[in-house]
Amino acid sequence: MPLDILFISNGHGEDLIAARIAQDLSDLRVAGFPLVGMGEAYRRSEIPVIGPRHAMPSGGFVLRDAAALRADVKAGLGKLLLEQSRFLASMATPRLTVAVGDLLPVAASLLLAGPRAFVGCNKTDFYESWGSSYLAAEIALFKWADLQVYPRDHLTHQRLIHLGVRSESLGNPMMDGIDPEWPGEDGVLGILPGSRPEAFDNFARILPCLEAVGRRMPVEALLAAPTALAPQGWETIAQEAGWEVSPEAFRKGALILRRDHDFTQVIRRSRVLLGLAGTANEQAVGCGRPVVAFAGSGPQYNLQFAKLQAELLGPGLLLTRGNPEDVAAEVLKAFEPAHQEAARQAGRQRMGKPGGAERIAGSLRRKLDGEPFSANRKKSFTFS
Repeated sequence: MPLDILFISNGHGEDLIAARIAQDLSDLRVAGFPLVGMGEAYRRSEIPVIGPRHAMPSGGFVLRDAAALRADVKAGLGKLLLEQSRFLASMATPRLTVAVGDLLPVAASLLLAGPRAFVGCNKTDFYESWGSSYLAAEIALFKWADLQVYPRDHLTHQRLIHLGVRSESLGNPMMDGIDPEWPGEDGVLGILPGSRPEAFDNFARILPCLEAVGRRMPVEALLAAPTALAPQGWETIAQEAGWEVSPEAFRKGALILRRDHDFTQVIRRSRVLLGLAGTANEQAVGCGRPVVAFAGSGPQYNLQFAKLQAELLGPGLLLTRGNPEDVAAEVLKAFEPAHQEAARQAGRQRMGKPGGAERIAGSLRRKLDGEPFSANRKKSFTFS
């Protein structure tokens, strides 16, 4: 039996957003098709995963780093894309296809007949750099494909509507599951090293910065360590940097970095974040937390991405050089009331309120109820 809704997504954060929306449609026949990675976010949410998949070295950031693209091609990216295209072209047509992320899942959705929608996660009119907001060619594609578009913020929605795109401004699902009203605690600094393998190298760069902060002010630090990365990696780096390691924390003199906290715990308690992360940095600012950042290594949080994120988050992100003393100075500045208030205002304007996934799911359900089943069916498939 064909699916009611197929979600096509292209990255870890995009999978999370798609899975959140899909959870509110659990009474329907839904499935996820991750173009990048293994789709663990779907599996954790008990959403069936279909289609060929393979974890690539870049983790989905091939457009930001030529070396990452070469590594992915060497690991079989071309073969994977071909297999995925063939799978989509041969599967039973869903009643509705929802692309989540950027233009890659939109392009994949064109291999299927029937109505389509697009949850835009990456582009916004808050960006100032060329190509980081939707271009004329992308607008034309949205209109040609008759896409129902759900942009990530109201500013972008207003331009899309003005240009004739079918757009609804229903909120940013990135903010679901966190509460912008959490007050945080005085003197608590959250550490966000990222969620990709490069996070270990980022962590090695963060530790000297944390020591510089500790020399200037008493601070309690909390590490948001992704569960997908081996705990031994953090321990090895901390030991090499001269920190004592215990099951509960890393210690160096009077400085304590508590470990094994998930992101929600860290964001709930922190007043300021030191972050070399993508979605997590944005969510932190969405909760009114100033984030101090510097360019890391690897394809995710490189200098280009850091500068773009600074455009997106405005006064919510304090971007500096990776010198420990410079970072420490920015962290102290971020604890000041004026910067706390600036981050709160930026978060409200640029990230929006929680509940976006539920509202988008409701819109998709209404669209589905108004669409008859297509007579153009291809052969069915089985879940994996």
